[in-house]
Amino acid sequence: MEWGESEKQRHAGEEEHRGELEAEPGFKLPFGCKVVLDTATNPLVIGSVVGVVINFSCGRTCLNGGVAGNTLTTIGHVYTFSALFLTGLSIGTVNSDQEGEGRGNKLRIGSLVIAKNLVLPILIRLTMSGLLSKSKEHYSTFLNFGYLYGTLPVAPLPVVLAYKYKLQPAVIALAAVVSTFLSMPLLLSLIHI
Repeated sequence: MEWGESEKQRHAGEEEHRGELEAEPGFKLPFGCKVVLDTATNPLVIGSVVGVVINFSCGRTCLNGGVAGNTLTTIGHVYTFSALFLTGLSIGTVNSDQEGEGRGNKLRIGSLVIAKNLVLPILIRLTMSGLLSKSKEHYSTFLNFGYLYGTLPVAPLPVVLAYKYKLQPAVIALAAVVSTFLSMPLLLSLIHI
């Protein structure tokens, strides 16, 4: 049995269990409540809220060193490694999972990369030029910052969320990697603008 087959069997078991829960009359939630519940129980949201509470209650200095600071730094490194590992692991499954959709996947990946690396920086720069008055002292600096912000590489979080919500994680992973490789020339092109 291959890894992909056991993964598919596990997902099928989860779907059956979810179907059993939804079949019971007390477990059906309205869509809006389900979105709020999923958002509130998301580890990223919980971690952010706990971080803000600790920052306001103890101050930033309590997390700079010692056991708390070292523990949180280690957790941060582990999460980054795990997310990047998942991204790398997903790249090899693009062709094996969806062999019949090869051209469609290439089109999806290409459109995601073009939207992220070309359209977003230009859109942010145009938006900033519309929001700022040209008489500002650092007008061109703000425009260049907007362009740089738009060309930054994609974080691995979209791949993790794509796996969680079963939204073609292999396509998202490959688009994130290609986008990362293409972002460097665009970042360097700001030197010549």
